[in-house]
Amino acid sequence: FQVLALGVVIANGIMLLRVLFVLFFLNKEVYIAVLLPFLVLAGVSGGGGYLLWRKIAPAKHHTHHHIELASPFTFLPALKFAFIFAIVLALTKLAGVYFENQGVYIISFISGFFDVDTVVISMAQLAGTTISAEVASKGVLVAALTNTLFKGGIAYFAGGREFSKIVLLVFGVQIVVGAVLLFLL
Repeated sequence: FQVLALGVVIANGIMLLRVLFVLFFLNKEVYIAVLLPFLVLAGVSGGGGYLLWRKIAPAKHHTHHHIELASPFTFLPALKFAFIFAIVLALTKLAGVYFENQGVYIISFISGFFDVDTVVISMAQLAGTTISAEVASKGVLVAALTNTLFKGGIAYFAGGREFSKIVLLVFGVQIVVGAVLLFLL
């Protein structure tokens, strides 16, 4: 279970770095605004992962299992992403017009439960046009924190007691640090 928890913690840190990578190419202003918060959050994942790795590295009782992998080039996930992206983009635009900043944050929060990438792309495209870069940056951070919260919920309900304890500890620190950074952004 510790190795699996390590994988989840590291994967969440990589998600944060992936968001930065995407923003670097889509919108430099939003990228610069979220660079420090996302690096700090990725550092929390990396630090938690390192501590966990140090704890499990001496144990030599790891078993290896064969895992069947499906093709990553299936059409259905691409359609799902396009559908969610279109909905998030439309809702974000409507929220920005009718509810101003709070609407964008609400859409980012809700969308973060499903997919961070759609929010990142939507915010990067709308920043400087329909919404300000500051609002877009906060929206991206809200979506990432919501996604972390959602993954923590999955770990709690689907994982065992020890597994979820490890994941929730690291994710809890990330969410608290992220909330503080959100107010500083």
